[in-house]
Amino acid sequence: MVRGTIAIEEAVINPSDLEWLGDSAAMYAPGSGASDPSANKYHALSQRLADIHDHRLKQMDAEGVEYMLLSVTSPGPQGEGDPVEAQRLAVHANDWLAAECARNPSRFGGLASLSMHDGEEAARELRRAVKELGMFGAILNDYQTVGADADEVVIVSIPFNLWRADHWYNKPVKKATRPSKEDYSHYFKKNISLTTSGNFNTRGLKFCIEEVGLDRCLYSIDYPYDEIKEAQDWWKGVDLPADQKEVVARTNAIKLFKLPLEI
Repeated sequence: MVRGTIAIEEAVINPSDLEWLGDSAAMYAPGSGASDPSANKYHALSQRLADIHDHRLKQMDAEGVEYMLLSVTSPGPQGEGDPVEAQRLAVHANDWLAAECARNPSRFGGLASLSMHDGEEAARELRRAVKELGMFGAILNDYQTVGADADEVVIVSIPFNLWRADHWYNKPVKKATRPSKEDYSHYFKKNISLTTSGNFNTRGLKFCIEEVGLDRCLYSIDYPYDEIKEAQDWWKGVDLPADQKEVVARTNAIKLFKLPLEI
């Protein structure tokens, strides 16, 4: 395989868990499983989520994607309101995904799924996934379903307008009591990376490079919710210097996740 792009937010689902998708399938197939959740497994997108080594890999070869970091599709264990069941789902998903990636480690790596009901338990599972299963990190969605009826969510969000956030954070009434030493923008530039996942927008990418820096921007597709060919066609036409495109499409991912690929 010649050097190609590295896509880092690419979704999968364990075929044995397709029925578990339940109501979450409504995100991509409204009404598909309202009366019979087991029917979700027959939806075309469900089948594409379940495929790793066949059609997905053929598309990667055809379009020049060298490597994918795979993760269980949203919401994963974070969509389960029962803490015990959510943890079971996380462990099962991580064991399955690690085994699938081990079948072709030169093309696929995995990000662990976590239940966020208990932070200490999540940390232990992340450690197991990385140290024992060989995964490269974790994927976290922006909420955790909680409650006996799974009808409540805890939502986490972060500001994108960094100038305004910093401006507000430095007002005298706020600066005297703010909990962090640095401005928001400092942590975005030092601790947070952004991806092109599902956002094939050249002006948006250039804005992110200007705001948080070239070393904090990475390439991603969001397959199968977006198409590999569409993403690759866009990327080939992005008018950045070749050395900058190499950094976004390969170098940053290899360094950040310590991937077993040559820079």
